[in-house]
Amino acid sequence: QLTALTVSIVAMSQEAEAIPIIAALLEDKDDPIRGISAISLFKLAETSEDFRREIEQISFPKAAVVSAEGRGVKLPAWAK
Repeated sequence: QLTALTVSIVAMSQEAEAIPIIAALLEDKDDPIRGISAISLFKLAETSEDFRREIEQISFPKAAVVSAEGRGVKLPAWAK
């Protein structure tokens, strides 16, 4: 769970550098990391139009989307 907490903290930094770091974790072998990474990117996209445009370019793996949805968070309409 330490990794999940770290992902959340990186996202809360609201730094552009966090986006590729979190995006790389969308394909992590651990389901919780994939889900929390997707959720973190969804939330980060809500904080800035620039972030949203960058995050919109990310192709979210199905496993990450399913994991996020399993945590009660739906894929935003803009996400692919």
